[in-house]
Amino acid sequence: MKLTAKHYAQALYELSAEVDSPEKSKYMKKFLSTMYSRGHIKWLPTVVRELGLIEERASGITHVRVTTARESDSNEVKKIVQEAISEDNIELTTAVDPVLLGGMRIETRDKRWDLSVRGQLQALIHTMQR
Repeated sequence: MKLTAKHYAQALYELSAEVDSPEKSKYMKKFLSTMYSRGHIKWLPTVVRELGLIEERASGITHVRVTTARESDSNEVKKIVQEAISEDNIELTTAVDPVLLGGMRIETRDKRWDLSVRGQLQALIHTMQR
């Protein structure tokens, strides 16, 4: 079996769950040493990203970033996001981007929805060009 960054992330997740705190640094050194000796240390950023995804799935919380044209009511935004991504347990982070004319952009770790006016116009143009 060929190892991937996902394999390392899963192993690291399981290791951190099984090992007591005083022992973790010793096992982390071994883990990193193994990655280095196999020439996989360059995968470390990807391993950390994959580890975040694994932890997010395990917690049942979906982290969502929403960018709007102006300040919006967080309850209203949360309701729209829950409908768009079909998730109930979300942690919402909002930002304002005055470049947006209207609407919003929704981002999770692995998906992106462009519900902005510009995005909808571009989708319309793309559809009409077919």
